[in-house]
Amino acid sequence: MDKWLTNNTVAKIVALSVAVMLWLVLHAEFHARPQEAPPPAYGERLMLDVPVDVKRDANTDVEVSPSKVTAHLYGPLLAMDRLVAGEVKALADVRGKAAGEHTVPLVLTGLPSGVGGRADPQSVRVSVIRLGEAMFGAHVRIGTASTIEDLRPPPKGARIQLTPAKIKAYGREDAVHSIAQVYALIAPDAWAQAEKAGRLTGYTAPLVAVDASGKAVAVRLEPAQATVEATLEGVTREVPLELAIDGAPADGYAVTSIRLLPPVVAVNGPSERLGALTTIRLGPLSVDGAKADIRQVLDVPLPDGLSSVNPKQVEVLIRIGPKADEAVWTVPLHWSEKAGMHVELKGMSAPEVRITVRGAPEALDALKPETLSAVLDTGDLGPGVYTLTPHVALPAGIELVKTEPNTVSVEITTRSGGDGASSLPTTAPPTPPVAAPGAWPKPGSPAEGSGDDGSKSGGPLR
Repeated sequence: MDKWLTNNTVAKIVALSVAVMLWLVLHAEFHARPQEAPPPAYGERLMLDVPVDVKRDANTDVEVSPSKVTAHLYGPLLAMDRLVAGEVKALADVRGKAAGEHTVPLVLTGLPSGVGGRADPQSVRVSVIRLGEAMFGAHVRIGTASTIEDLRPPPKGARIQLTPAKIKAYGREDAVHSIAQVYALIAPDAWAQAEKAGRLTGYTAPLVAVDASGKAVAVRLEPAQATVEATLEGVTREVPLELAIDGAPADGYAVTSIRLLPPVVAVNGPSERLGALTTIRLGPLSVDGAKADIRQVLDVPLPDGLSSVNPKQVEVLIRIGPKADEAVWTVPLHWSEKAGMHVELKGMSAPEVRITVRGAPEALDALKPETLSAVLDTGDLGPGVYTLTPHVALPAGIELVKTEPNTVSVEITTRSGGDGASSLPTTAPPTPPVAAPGAWPKPGSPAEGSGDDGSKSGGPLR
């Protein structure tokens, strides 16, 4: 035994065997241990114009601001590669919220597993609108949606059938509550053809909802159209009256007005006959030699081919008054200037205007036109360019018919040095009249200090 232990060859073999066995044990233990994977690579990404999706209660609508946001995303690159732009949304939840405006946080949805992110901005303003609906009976009107203020009802006596007769309005609750009427609209040219034919068959009429003031209300109507059938034989329509007069009032008097009570009557008859009837003529009624008002009751004639007229009589009132003449004068134009201000007329060769007045001959004869002037109200105006209307003070019984020009452009500037005219008005300088051809002539005398032609310039009131 000692011999084996002292033998070098045996010792080397034993040592090699032990080394091999040790290596085998360590190698088996190493391969049995799980290998750790390298850490994954991460990245970030910006996604623009991500739509805002709103979860809301039934019977509500929403308005969102802004409606698109930017998404800041981050996560493993492998997961980020699975992003689909159309699937990513920013969610705002307003379920259970009252009507009105709310600031609502956003949550990103549609992200692959492992990907996170946030919206920019992180919240949006959401207006919650309560929706409502109601049923309305529809009525026929003649006109179009573009001229809704001129809608008119069909003539009385027209037999109309509307299908369906009830219309559902759906939309904002406040808008639905504001609806006063729902109209089925028949185009005027289509109605004119129906009057000639005596009937309207299978007409598809668009529907419109209006409020109490006649303005269109933005709601959805179901259905959006209705079918109209109409029979127009023996319809009733309002026709205006006109009065013919005979003779002339006494000298110095004239007819100042004619009044019919009522001014229109209801006429019934065939639609084609009514379509050609524009007025019904009364009279003639004599005013020959009249000096006072005439009041009389007249029968309303029934035009040929019509069935009835209502009322059958009307009251006529003819106003008789003193005959009025007209005169045309050129008067100076004056204005006030505040201290430190200067007023300059724009586009006028002379500071004067031409006025036409009307009144009884004796009233015009008593008027001294050289005392008249037109005044621009500039006293309280600051620097700038203005378009002003001249004002003319006239005595009782004299009416201002027109002023030429009817407006005057002025420019107000600041005087250098701060000196300026007083804004307190003084007596306007006189001016002579210039009578228009055919108008009542009233010669005037040139005022002292006027030119050879009697003209007198206007200007600031000093």
